[in-house]
This record gives sequence, C-alpha cells and structure tokens, in this order.
Amino acid sequence: MRIASVRFGEMSVEEQSVVHFPEGIMPFGASLNFALLPGPDPSATAWLQSLEHPELAFWVGHAAKLFPGRNIGIEARHLDLMQIQRREQLSILLILTIQDRQVTANLLAPLLINGARRVGRQVILAGDMDLIRLPVPAGCAVAQPA
Repeated sequence: MRIASVRFGEMSVEEQSVVHFPEGIMPFGASLNFALLPGPDPSATAWLQSLEHPELAFWVGHAAKLFPGRNIGIEARHLDLMQIQRREQLSILLILTIQDRQVTANLLAPLLINGARRVGRQVILAGDMDLIRLPVPAGCAVAQPA
C-alpha cells in the first residue's frame, strides 16, 4: 500500500507492517493505524508513521533493547486485553525524544504491540514523573534520527 508522510515522503509499506490502535495514542484520538518502519538503528528503534495523519510519526525504541533487564511494569490485565498467548507475540515500544542532545524514553506510557494480531495499545502506568523522560543508557547504541 502507498502512504504519505511529511517526514519520509510518499512510500510503499507492506500490510504486515500496519498496526491498528483502536484506542489511539494520547492525545491524537481513537482508531488510528500506523506503519511500523525501520528506525535509524533498526535493532533498537523504529518509526510509527500514522496512515491517517501524514504529519504524525513517533520515534520509538524497543524497551528490551534500551533497558535490558528492567521491568517496565506491564500488568497482566493489559496483556489480557492485548490477547497475548505467548510472550514473544508482545513488543513493548517506548516513545523516544531528544532533550538537550540526550535521547530519552517515556517509560510511563509504553506502547504494547501484539505482532500476531497487528494491534497496539498505549498503557498509562503509575510511577515517578521522571520516567516520562528517562535518559537512554549510554551503553545503548541508539542512532539519532535525521
């Protein structure tokens, strides 16, 4: 399928890369579809490009790669809502930003992706507000986006 993106221009994406977020991503509304595109460091990062809004794209990082060994605190009820049968069906993505030349990750509002069903959900967790912009550890090789 062909999609338009302010950041990437017009491009073709595979149907398998599309993830539906029935409840949306705050504060952009419900029933949004995103293409999951390789990021600057595809092993650790990706882009979520909105299919409905060409100007909307999120730089995201795989929680397990950026914060290995850290429990993000996803409750079982969230996994049940995602209809996760096996742990390998679940990807936990963190929205990344750059603040003062430092890559930071939002650990309080992770994105859960059920790769088998191609469905996503943002969950809002309780915790210290510092976790909204937690610096990505220096040991993680995260290339910054252009």
